[in-house]
Amino acid sequence: MTAMTLKEIIKLKSINEEILDKLKTSYGKRLEKALNTIKGERVHKYIFEPSNKIVWIVTGNERDYWIIPDIYCNCNDFYMNVVTKQKYDTCYHLLAKLLAERQNKYKTWNIKDDRYLNLMKEWQNV
Repeated sequence: MTAMTLKEIIKLKSINEEILDKLKTSYGKRLEKALNTIKGERVHKYIFEPSNKIVWIVTGNERDYWIIPDIYCNCNDFYMNVVTKQKYDTCYHLLAKLLAERQNKYKTWNIKDDRYLNLMKEWQNV
C-alpha cells in the first residue's frame, strides 16, 4: 500500500476506503485520532455573517484548536513535531479537518460578525 502525503490529501475531492487504507500507512495513530475526532463531531466550521469569513476549529482533548486550512494548527504537537522537528507533516487536528471537509462530516455554525474578534482571541490563545 502506497503512503500518502498531506499535499496529496489536500488535492482530493472525496475520501473512500482505498484512500483510508493508504492514510493508515502514512498516519497510523494520527489517522485513528483524526477519525475519532470526526466521529465525535468535533470538527467545526464557523461562518461569520454578513462578512462570510470562515474559521475552522477542531475540539481536541484539552481545548479547541484553530485551523488555518491546509497549513496550520495552533496545537503544541503541530509546533513541536511539524514545524520545529519536522517529524510529521501534520497533526491529527489538521488531518481531521481535511478528512471531515472531504466527507462533509463537520458541524457548521453561523455566527454574527460582532463575535468574530472575541472568538478569535479565545481560539488563538494557547
